[in-house]
Order: sequence, then structure tokens, then C-alpha cells
Amino acid sequence: MRSNFKQFNVTVGTTAVTALATAEFDTLGFSYATIAYYEGTSPTTNGLSTTLTNHALQHSDTAGSGHTAVPGFTSGTDWTPSSAALATNVAKVLYAIDLRGKKRYLKVTAAGNSIFTTGVFVCTLTHPADGRVTAAEIGAGAVVAS
Repeated sequence: MRSNFKQFNVTVGTTAVTALATAEFDTLGFSYATIAYYEGTSPTTNGLSTTLTNHALQHSDTAGSGHTAVPGFTSGTDWTPSSAALATNVAKVLYAIDLRGKKRYLKVTAAGNSIFTTGVFVCTLTHPADGRVTAAEIGAGAVVAS
């Protein structure tokens, strides 16, 4: 069986996530990405700040530099979440990105809430040009398939 996805998990922060948290993902060979940002050990008691002006998605052809904004993905400019959605045990922000016409590397930035000590980005890449068959290609420790 050929898998059709690759997944990355990036944990950020070891103290209160009040500064900006960032993660970069290499999207080579895929045409769609979903990036979710989760926070804390008790997200049902409080969510992110209701002022999410520092959430953004950027792209670049070079890893680690040259990032520019992906149009339509900057909070406070292109979208504003409801405060009710931020106080639940779900992804605090979920980006759904058609990678066609985008650059190779995606960088997501999230503003943390001071009550949490960690944040996690989960990036799932789908629709590969070629199927992925090994655990390393999929981004897993092991693959169980039939």
C-alpha cells in the first residue's frame, strides 16, 4: 500500500508560551497541507488570547530565511477567530493550504497564552506526487498497513 500523507509534530516552548512560537515545514512533493496549533495541558479552561494578531503563515524557497506572507493567512488582517472557539479543547488555529503556487517551506507563527507551558504544531501533508512507503517518508516511527 502506498500512503498518501506525511505528518510532522513540533513542540514549542518549555516556559510560558507568551512569546511567538514558530515552526517551519518542508512541503516538497505535496500539494496540500493542514497545520493545526494546539496549546497547553488544560485547553478547556482557557484558550489563546482573543487578540490573535500575531498568527501568520509565511512561505519561502529557502529553509530558515526569506519568508513572506501567504495571502489570506494573517490573523487580524485576513481572519479573526471567535473567543468562544478559543476556550475549547480543539485546535486553536487550523490552517488549510493549497500548496499549488506556494513556495517550498511553510513557516507558521502563533502567539501563545501565558497560562500554558507548551504549544504543538501538527502539520499533515497530503496529495503527494509519489506515494510514501517507508516510516521515515511518512514521518512516523512505524507504519502498520495491509
